[in-house]
Amino acid sequence: MLLLLLFSTSARPKCPRVFTYSLPPSLQDYDFERLMRLPLETQLRRVFGPLAPLPPTILKGVLHNESQRLLRDATLRSVNQYSLALILLHRLATAPAACRTTNASEADVFFIPVFAQPKRFNVWASRCGQGGNSSLLLKHLPHLNEENACRHFMVVSKAHYSAHNCEWWRRPTGLLARVTRFAYSHALPESTVTMHGRWRRRGRWRRRLLRPRCAGAQARTQSCLERLNEMCIGTQAACWAHAEDFYQIALRRRDASEYPNLQSVPYPSGVHWSDRRDVRAANSVRSGPLMLFVGNLLHGDRGVREQIRLQCKEADPSICQRAPAPHMGSWLDRNFSNIVRDGISKSPFGGISKNDWLLLRKATAVFCLEPGGDTPFRKSISDSIAFGCIPVLFSNLTDAVAPWFWGDWKADARVLVPRDDFAAGRIDLPRLLGSIPESRVREMQRTLWRFGRRFQYSIGHDPDDAVSVMLRGVAAGGGGGCAHEGAP
Repeated sequence: MLLLLLFSTSARPKCPRVFTYSLPPSLQDYDFERLMRLPLETQLRRVFGPLAPLPPTILKGVLHNESQRLLRDATLRSVNQYSLALILLHRLATAPAACRTTNASEADVFFIPVFAQPKRFNVWASRCGQGGNSSLLLKHLPHLNEENACRHFMVVSKAHYSAHNCEWWRRPTGLLARVTRFAYSHALPESTVTMHGRWRRRGRWRRRLLRPRCAGAQARTQSCLERLNEMCIGTQAACWAHAEDFYQIALRRRDASEYPNLQSVPYPSGVHWSDRRDVRAANSVRSGPLMLFVGNLLHGDRGVREQIRLQCKEADPSICQRAPAPHMGSWLDRNFSNIVRDGISKSPFGGISKNDWLLLRKATAVFCLEPGGDTPFRKSISDSIAFGCIPVLFSNLTDAVAPWFWGDWKADARVLVPRDDFAAGRIDLPRLLGSIPESRVREMQRTLWRFGRRFQYSIGHDPDDAVSVMLRGVAAGGGGGCAHEGAP
């Protein structure tokens, strides 16, 4: 009953009123007005991704009867992980009238929807070259002033260093320096960047990219370090043999002073809850393995991933299972008939995509393993939390992201494993996770179910989802002092 009260309308905070700026094509690469003239389902498909068909036969085959409540009042969509700014635009445009305004004098929060089109790093570099000038942006922010500067916000739907060439984002001056910034990562304390092992995709990348440009004594010069730094922005951590090398050099030039008022946010998950979620599902018994890893072994923290492979290989399938990443389609095509459960059509994937199939498996497992990928900041964590699968982290970097969204309940909703000890084989992960008392596991599941919607972006207005957490946090910076360090 207490949990039900927590989700009641009367217990929810009042939403801030948001004013959204209209920007010219030089600062906006998505025709949002055209989008809003399309039918609603077309809008949702372009913003949140295509809807995954989940007929009863699919749910019956994949999920334990009790766990089917996980998706009964939610939708599963193949979301673009770089679509956060576009999601915010749509949510704010369709919010209740009390939560939005076209009169800037009535606004609590101001959204600057600069370059909202989902895009990869190389496109960000191009956009910043065209519209990254601060004076150009300021011309179109007539309501920005000393009193409300901290209640303005902008979003980069990538790691924060992706927009490093935009001067209104990196090293801003004047009032722009007080604008709140959101990205999937933030500048971390140097003490956090220690002992995270090998973080590489292919060693030859490092040989080809680094050695020809910085051979011998030249590698120790400051100009060469700067060139290496810029190259690693382009390829992320893939061109460094060690994660700590990449992030320590990154922090050298991308600290909090260069990205003021920067906060990290969760990636959009594939799950989008409705407002009718049944909290009793937190007590359900899961039908899948004790621990599950969805991913591959060929990139990221390879030391941790290889140890996962070895320990899963020796464990019973009821204890540990490893599923390929969505882009490893050929493996899944060959082996799909061996991993489907009874009740699911095998022609093909029972009507759902490979990506959606793999996400559904998270709804059956107790713990979801989350080793670092190309960066330590993973979309997979948002998916695991949305499905109520307790995330198991192996990096302080991963653990430090999105503090506004975790809150003081994080210790009751995730497991943090010492990375080096595990990679060296000194930690038996099945034994470690299996030793957690069942009562403690149930408590962690209930915590995820109570707070987990803070890690997903609902399709409609939701006072408790990630969008609302962001808006309340920005609104807390009122008075021009940016006093929202621990918000909301």
